[in-house]
Amino acid sequence: MNRVDLPYQEARPLIREGDILLFRGAGWVSYFISRAGESPYTHCAVASWINDNNGGILECVEFREGKGGRSVNLSIQVDNLPGQIDVYRPIPSVTHWEYNPISEDPFSLIRQDLDARAVTNTMRKMTGLPYGWKRIWWLFKHKAIVLRLFTDVEGLTADELEDIVYPVCSTALAYCFNKNGYDLIHNKSDQWAEPADIARSARISYLFTLTKSSSLV
Repeated sequence: MNRVDLPYQEARPLIREGDILLFRGAGWVSYFISRAGESPYTHCAVASWINDNNGGILECVEFREGKGGRSVNLSIQVDNLPGQIDVYRPIPSVTHWEYNPISEDPFSLIRQDLDARAVTNTMRKMTGLPYGWKRIWWLFKHKAIVLRLFTDVEGLTADELEDIVYPVCSTALAYCFNKNGYDLIHNKSDQWAEPADIARSARISYLFTLTKSSSLV
């Protein structure tokens, strides 16, 4: 992608409800997540407006290690991590073919529109839950050279939508989209989603990178 740096003050009115925030981390935990996922992205969140207009508060709703599920002012995140947060936008709708053997035309093209507010409301309802360190352990076992031989490969692609018992940033985000009819990561279970999977989704597009403004908004 061609990186576009945009000061937060200019970018803020351009950000919509449900835009995805992908973080490029720099710490030792981020180092291992980046290598395991083969991606520079080590954390993800979703943007959400309070009052649903540019005169309101723009928040970052996320699951953060050591913090759990929370909503924080996005301007503070940008101030702490300038140039490390990329904004992506989901496409307005997704389609899939559905087979019905008793229909005259057995194939129907089904369209699902994105309900961004429903996605962020689901994510907000999960704030306050603890961070899923157990899920991190499960993801590690899947990545480990020896332990991955015992991975349930059917479980990696399971279509059944279940509650995310041990949420981390990427599993929570994938779950919230999928629960509202918008499958962000095709052919991979939400329970195994990683930040790299979110970034590789064909259903989102890069917009710009947030840099620090002269003053917080």
